[in-house]
Amino acid sequence: MVVIAVTGKRGSGKDTFAGYLKDNYGFIILGFSKDGIFPLVEERGLEITRENLINVAMETRKEKGNDIFARILCEKISDGNYCVTGMRFKEELDCMKNKFGDDFILVSIICNAKKRYERVINRGDKGESGMSFEEFMKVEENVTEKAIDGIINSADYFIDNNTSIDNFHENAETFYREL
Repeated sequence: MVVIAVTGKRGSGKDTFAGYLKDNYGFIILGFSKDGIFPLVEERGLEITRENLINVAMETRKEKGNDIFARILCEKISDGNYCVTGMRFKEELDCMKNKFGDDFILVSIICNAKKRYERVINRGDKGESGMSFEEFMKVEENVTEKAIDGIINSADYFIDNNTSIDNFHENAETFYREL
């Protein structure tokens, strides 16, 4: 068993990396947002927007600790290989490291802001399809986005995603072979 957590700024390619591991090596994908926060937003009858995700996540973290979503995801992990996307907080990292020990690896996906902006606009989810680059950068000032900076440099591996999808897949394959 191996648990790979993926961190990186929004639009960097975390889900694309996880999808590569799933499609080519059978990894099971869990996401901090999709499997941790989305259900809470939906329970409250709210639309899935970045603002609602941030508000619900921060309220929940305030009530139950910054590692709450890591604890939720850890309960879903059993046998098999997992790729967990969207890690943001040091407490989440510590929780998963403590739970999985040597079977845990943190990967940071690195990509410049302009490319990430283009990807976010093109995918158009979480109510972000029409935002300007300035609005995109303003969101990066949210505590949930700033927290990522605190763990990016703690990664065991760094994967560049500033070029083509083919190059990114090659980088993911190189990572997997080294694993």
